[in-house]
Amino acid sequence: MRDLITDLLNYSRVSRNTNKEQIDLNTILDMVKEDLEIMITEKEAVIKSSGLPTLSGNSIEFRQLFQNLISNSLKFLNPNKKPIIIIEAKEPRSEELKKLPVYDSNKRYVSIHFIDNGIGFDENYAEKIFVIFQRLHGKDIYEGTGIGLAICKKIVEKYGGVIFATSNPGDGANFTVILPLSGVAKKRITKI
Repeated sequence: MRDLITDLLNYSRVSRNTNKEQIDLNTILDMVKEDLEIMITEKEAVIKSSGLPTLSGNSIEFRQLFQNLISNSLKFLNPNKKPIIIIEAKEPRSEELKKLPVYDSNKRYVSIHFIDNGIGFDENYAEKIFVIFQRLHGKDIYEGTGIGLAICKKIVEKYGGVIFATSNPGDGANFTVILPLSGVAKKRITKI
């Protein structure tokens, strides 16, 4: 019950106006890896990253975003594989930009991918997993409140972005976050 209340509070806080600052996502990732150090060590997970940019936002919200996505990758492991999570930033492809709620051609965007080699899921449920309290697995199999990905969606949409997932059962998952970079310090983005 405590976890549920905490997650609901986190979900409700996202809609508040927050102070924006320049955030180096590499620093955010380092903090999250430190937060999850015990789980990462226990599961012998490897987390690789490249090309993460600096952008404008609230560091607490982006820390929550990264923590929820990485925690999910650590939770839904394939028991036959050593867990590997790759986090990389690229220039979005045109088909990815079409998923944005509002596309502004005057802005630059970044596509951040959280790729794991976990159990994956059936893509028929790709939208359902971002709905609050929706779960693909029972609480008796995987713990959690069913709010984590809904929080991620709310954070990303707050900044004019979009989040979506692609997967196949047994083949891991790729969670893609597309966010605007306009008006902020940019790091080199890998072109696709």
